[in-house]
Amino acid sequence: PVLVDIWRSATGWQNSSLVVTGSLCVGSTQIHYVVLCSDCQTKKKEDKLCYCGVMIMKMFVGTQTVEIGPDGGPTFKVPTEVDVAIRDTDTYDIDVRLQWSARESKLVATQATFTSTSDVEPVSVSRIARISVRDAMQTDLELEVLGVNSWQGIVKDNEGSDPVAIDALIYLLAIAVNSSHPSATVATARGLAPSSGPKRVSEARKRGLIPQTQPGKASASAD
Repeated sequence: PVLVDIWRSATGWQNSSLVVTGSLCVGSTQIHYVVLCSDCQTKKKEDKLCYCGVMIMKMFVGTQTVEIGPDGGPTFKVPTEVDVAIRDTDTYDIDVRLQWSARESKLVATQATFTSTSDVEPVSVSRIARISVRDAMQTDLELEVLGVNSWQGIVKDNEGSDPVAIDALIYLLAIAVNSSHPSATVATARGLAPSSGPKRVSEARKRGLIPQTQPGKASASAD
């Protein structure tokens, strides 16, 4: 609540739909704050001095990792367990546990807890259904797993590798962190139009760097 007051006092912003991407350290806790405008769905530029006016999202990453990437590399390590705590929403405190699924080849939610922040309002299934934190969680998970350089950093760190293999790595990582548009991510990671992503993914599949999938369903699993 203090962070919310600081944000609103400093900016004069009262619209509860605002959300900003970044992180800050309070005591020994690293707090990631993800701010999206739900009205226009436009990601705002990162401001290191901003405080989240909508929610505080904390991610606690386990020490175990799994290596993601096509056969022959390049690869990237992804945590096998992530605990997410979401606070200061206008509904409930939310706690979510993400665990690695070998079958799905991605982090999946295995537990979710909703706690009412009001003494008079009980937890309601209908209200839970109206809660939308997916975009915020997705952006923050990418920040936590990939680092501040995000997808562009993956491309840069693997300069000199087979470009098609890098595309495969980005696609597999996008699946792993539950990106809603993994093919488009392959393109935008290189600064290309999202529409060029499917063609690059198709080429990686032809080379056997990405498992075949069912029509209309993105997949990183060979099952």
